[in-house]
Amino acid sequence: MKKYIGVIAALVGLGLLANAVPANGQSMDENGTRDAKVTKQVPPTMPRQARESGYCCMVFNVDRSGSPVNVNTSYCTNPIFAESSKDAVSRWKFSPAMKNGKPVVWLDETTLMRFNIATVEGNLISSSTGYLSLREGAEPTAPPRDRTAYREWLDKNFITETTCGELVS
Repeated sequence: MKKYIGVIAALVGLGLLANAVPANGQSMDENGTRDAKVTKQVPPTMPRQARESGYCCMVFNVDRSGSPVNVNTSYCTNPIFAESSKDAVSRWKFSPAMKNGKPVVWLDETTLMRFNIATVEGNLISSSTGYLSLREGAEPTAPPRDRTAYREWLDKNFITETTCGELVS
């Protein structure tokens, strides 16, 4: 296993930011309303026993002080990633959501925590089921060539960073 020492534990940079903060979370509107906005992110720690890449879909609330609470996984490609994902998200900080100019609890925020393992040559070691997880009951056909149609095909057939929130029960 010395060959696989090139282990990289990474938070999804662009994907995570896109999912952790709603696009309209930048400023308060005229009614004093604003979504929670992430101000500090902590990357997960790669579990020592990990031998392949994977991810966890996370769901949590943001309290009035801007701290994540009730942090849970709704799905993980491998259960060994769950604890590290929960620990990392629990240490994030947010500017709290606001309603009528007062802090409020922000419910059911979702994000994706990715764990990438690469060989010393830099090649990603995907999970045994592939990097994406097939949705239950999905029977994907060949992917379309059109970029928009491909994204729709991907979200329909696989659990991805954009469909992670749908797994919240």
